[in-house]
Amino acid sequence: MTKLALALVSYFVMAAVAGAAEYPAKTIRILVPYPPGGLVDLAARTVAGEVQKRWKQTVVIENRPGASGALAVRAAADAEADGHTWLMTTNTEITVNPSLLQNISYDLDRDFNVITMLVDSPLAVVTSLHSPFDNVQGLIAFAKKQAEPVLYASPGTGTLNNILSEWLASDQKFKVQHVPYKGGAPSITAILANEVRFGSLSLAVSKSLADAGKLRMLGVSSAQRSALAPDAPTLTENGISISSTIWVGLFTQKNVPTELNGKIHSLMMEILKDDEVRRQFSTQGVEPRPMSSRDFYNQIKTEERQLKEVIHTARIGQ
Repeated sequence: MTKLALALVSYFVMAAVAGAAEYPAKTIRILVPYPPGGLVDLAARTVAGEVQKRWKQTVVIENRPGASGALAVRAAADAEADGHTWLMTTNTEITVNPSLLQNISYDLDRDFNVITMLVDSPLAVVTSLHSPFDNVQGLIAFAKKQAEPVLYASPGTGTLNNILSEWLASDQKFKVQHVPYKGGAPSITAILANEVRFGSLSLAVSKSLADAGKLRMLGVSSAQRSALAPDAPTLTENGISISSTIWVGLFTQKNVPTELNGKIHSLMMEILKDDEVRRQFSTQGVEPRPMSSRDFYNQIKTEERQLKEVIHTARIGQ
């Protein structure tokens, strides 16, 4: 290698190190594809407060709902790759939309670096108190005996609630008919009134209604029992090979330097292991999930393959 080449390599290495040392140098933006008050927004505000406290740098949340999440995701992809614009989003945008939507304007591998999962929460398969079954195996046995498809509710076509119910039916080989509602509240009302036989709801909502004696939780979709509802059995405990949660993850632009991504990841590990932060997340109905960038990426790819198969088999969105 020539002296000039060595000098150039040395220059760029030193520039990268200097950039990482000075980072963050300005306000950090967190783009969220949902309106204020929801799961992702609350997680973003919890994280933002901790980042400001630890890095002494202003953090702003930009809520950009619309276009099935694509507005915020595309804006994050197009932002300057200097580590000051983060995307905080869910598996809906990352692992569902690529199989559900046509001509999607972003691509994980092309546009983003995976930092870490932040929090997640399982869904719970639930039913009315008037149902003739009180566990998930009872639901399966009941459904297999019916001449007509069993009705189930969801907050809308393409939601993870919709996908999980179809996945359960496909895996256990019983017939279902989807009844989509315009949002969570009317789907819950339909389940409570026994207008449908079952549905999938967030664990926080399910536990609250179950504790109030308004519905039955049949099983939760996480691989292990959730600390939020330790008495609720998982689907896997019932011999059903389904594991899926609603997660919130953190991403940066593809060309953000490795050193900066590492610094962001290290900070997230500190935040997610903080006892007070964990308590705050628990009140929001989610659990912290600190993990390496590689582990999170691998989980995304596995989930993407699984959900793509369910979406295509059930012809969701077609």
